[in-house]
Amino acid sequence: MSRAFVFALLAFCLVGFASARAPVNDEKEFIPGQPQEAFKSSGGRVEVWSSDFKQFQDADIGAGIVTIESQSLALPHYADSAMINYVIEGEACVGLITPLGMPTNLRRLRKGDAYIHPRGWAHWAWNSGNQPFRVVSMADTSKGPQRGQYTSFHLIGAQKEQSGGILHGFSSDLLARAWNVEEGDVKQLLQGQKETAFVKVQQRSQIDALNAAIGALNARSGAENIFGDFSYNLIENEADIQCEGAGRVTWASGWKLPMFRKVGFSAARFELEKNALAAPHWLANSAALIYVLNGQGRFEMTHSDGRQAVRRDVKQGELIVVPPGLPHATLASGNGIEYIALITKSRPQAGFLAGANSVYRFLPRAIQQAAFNADEKLIEKLRSTRQHEYVILPPKGAQPKPRVFTEEDAEDVDVDFSIIDTPYGF
Repeated sequence: MSRAFVFALLAFCLVGFASARAPVNDEKEFIPGQPQEAFKSSGGRVEVWSSDFKQFQDADIGAGIVTIESQSLALPHYADSAMINYVIEGEACVGLITPLGMPTNLRRLRKGDAYIHPRGWAHWAWNSGNQPFRVVSMADTSKGPQRGQYTSFHLIGAQKEQSGGILHGFSSDLLARAWNVEEGDVKQLLQGQKETAFVKVQQRSQIDALNAAIGALNARSGAENIFGDFSYNLIENEADIQCEGAGRVTWASGWKLPMFRKVGFSAARFELEKNALAAPHWLANSAALIYVLNGQGRFEMTHSDGRQAVRRDVKQGELIVVPPGLPHATLASGNGIEYIALITKSRPQAGFLAGANSVYRFLPRAIQQAAFNADEKLIEKLRSTRQHEYVILPPKGAQPKPRVFTEEDAEDVDVDFSIIDTPYGF
């Protein structure tokens, strides 16, 4: 046997151990804390998690929370990064305009909606309701100038320190030529708005005019006819996986919505009942942000070498970054827990460590017995449990009645079930 072959064989055997050495065993590596207020006015505010957080930079993502107050308008703007958003509370009309100049795509979004903002597409939002409209967002910063950070460009708005409308960077005579109007008209337009980013509409006549104009728009015209829908409600639509006594999971993905596939995002909403468990699993091809919407639970994640990366009691408002490959699980408290997973791929693939789709279940018995160095009886016991429970697992001793999306459910849908590339590999 040649010396070169021996060294190659040793390298193959040891590569897993070398790559397994995680440098830090600290949950703060994956939990960025609370977002910091980046902007605030009477019409709304923006909170962002620091772009210096290493896991954001490694995954090329940014994250934040946007709040639009009641009777307020988010001024038209675009961003240098594509985004996926989830509505935490409230309702608002959100409009999208393509860079191609296609007509506005309008949606009245509400709690539970996951929706897409493609990179460079202008959008605006009008909250005509009596409560704030609040969303948590994840941005793909891989095409932006700085990893982990995204920038908004406001098409309209006053010029203020560290914020303002982009038009103020042009000379008034150039804009007059571009628009074919008088220079005085340009100055009047640029000086008319005293706010930036968000505007609190005070006058009743203006509120009525906005509501009337939006009500007259056709919600299913324009860009949607070409590009498809931009939003999917994860509360009102039927769950993709439902298990009595455990909870439900609903996802929005490129499998359901072409626009999600085009932009490259997906989202999954987990609603776990008391003491239920989101089965331990890893994401093979994507990172994720987990944001706790309601309730409490315990989140655990492990490094590749078996050291515990995170073991933490989590509650409403907490954010966790899940890198590709790291196994993780969530155990609901006695009051249950709800959370949203914002995922960096439109068709994420996952491997599970428990449940009917567990990787252990598909190992040959002899391989499993030798690998665990366990007797046949124990291996058979392991393989015989959770035979009809997927993804969300009821407490031990419960008698669940699982409801799983099957091929029969999709008789009227063009689905190729020979390719298991749906979110989480369901």
